[in-house]
Amino acid sequence: MAKKGVPVAQHYGLGGQWVHKFPVKNIVGSDSHALTYDSRSAGQYFSVGPPLILHVDDLTDLAPLWSQYMKPVLKHDTDILADMWAYCMASAHLGLHHVTLDNHMISTWGDDDQAYPWINKWPELSCLNPSTPKARFFCVLCFLFVCFCFFLFCFCFCFCFVFVLFFVCFFLGGGM
Repeated sequence: MAKKGVPVAQHYGLGGQWVHKFPVKNIVGSDSHALTYDSRSAGQYFSVGPPLILHVDDLTDLAPLWSQYMKPVLKHDTDILADMWAYCMASAHLGLHHVTLDNHMISTWGDDDQAYPWINKWPELSCLNPSTPKARFFCVLCFLFVCFCFFLFCFCFCFCFVFVLFFVCFFLGGGM
């Protein structure tokens, strides 16, 4: 569970590249706490991505900076990770060291830093050998993250949504 000053997020392979990839001082300002990180420490605390779980007070402070840093980041790099580079810098500026998790995302098949090992332990949901669950009634805790970017003229628009945490319950044939 996230608490004030300690966000929780999925570990991503971003590392601390943003420290050298961007003119951080120009983006965050010369008195920013973000300038105190080297690549190793930045990778340790900010190599994260969705799902992101933050205390509302931290999000209130972070969101305007994240938005503010997007435009200068996009001037230097327009790849799909641009929003996450801006997020890393905003988090570093505020000193929000993340607790990282490795079981909240499935993206690249077989990646050990994602939920595959955790899911594959449940034989009916295994990505290696899926089958119909033997249980007649079961619930799965879910949340859905959707992100897409598109370009219009010289502008990049990125939209990311985390849909509400919910239970999906299934009943499979026959009586209980």
